[in-house]
Amino acid sequence: MPLILGAQSATGAADIVTNSCMFVEGDSPVLSLSQASGTSTKTLTVSMWFKRGGMGTSDYGTLWSTGTGTADGMQVAFYQDELVTESWDGSVNPKIQTDRVFRDPTAWYHLCMVWDTTESVAADRMRLYINGTELSNFSADVNPTLNYDIPGWSGSGDTVSIGKEVLAGSWSYFDGYLAEVCCLDGQALGPTSFGEFNEDSPTIWQPIDVSGLTFGTNGFYLDFADSADLGNDAAGSNDLTATN
Repeated sequence: MPLILGAQSATGAADIVTNSCMFVEGDSPVLSLSQASGTSTKTLTVSMWFKRGGMGTSDYGTLWSTGTGTADGMQVAFYQDELVTESWDGSVNPKIQTDRVFRDPTAWYHLCMVWDTTESVAADRMRLYINGTELSNFSADVNPTLNYDIPGWSGSGDTVSIGKEVLAGSWSYFDGYLAEVCCLDGQALGPTSFGEFNEDSPTIWQPIDVSGLTFGTNGFYLDFADSADLGNDAAGSNDLTATN
């Protein structure tokens, strides 16, 4: 397991991460954004550093979700300690779910999730990376069709939710810490846009400066630098609303 952030910082890294946001499941915490008609309904990238708190075989904690508020949406979440990204629109349910579990409450992990349904190769349309390495072993693997429109993404009035599934009840809240949360509308970027392996210790994945990225119409960058305004978009476009 690569080392990542120690004590919520990355010493010696290309970019020092000094802030994170704590989500306490029992408080029903969520950061949310009402979307405009966006850059792309087929392509998006989500990057974040996370450290889990509450865990268990029935735990289902959502890291990032988007949806219409009715029955259509997608997410990246934990289900029984496995990581899953999936969508639902009433008829199809593209989904990849890892057979690897994430049960170390002391470790920081970097997640990069990429959806690009314009890819000609079906296996390239949903991709998950942890600490710079792509995950390829799945307990469930159902790819979206070519040019599939991601449900609840980049439509006027759709909602992005961090820390809770848009469509679910209280059991879907994430418990733990998040840092450097990036959402890019209309771009499919791999993990090297957000991190790199340390030159001297090549098993250590560390953050890099992401402030120069382009985030798109519904994209944002949360650095949690202002504790009085946790939803502030450091990229300057889309502030999120913090609840609890």
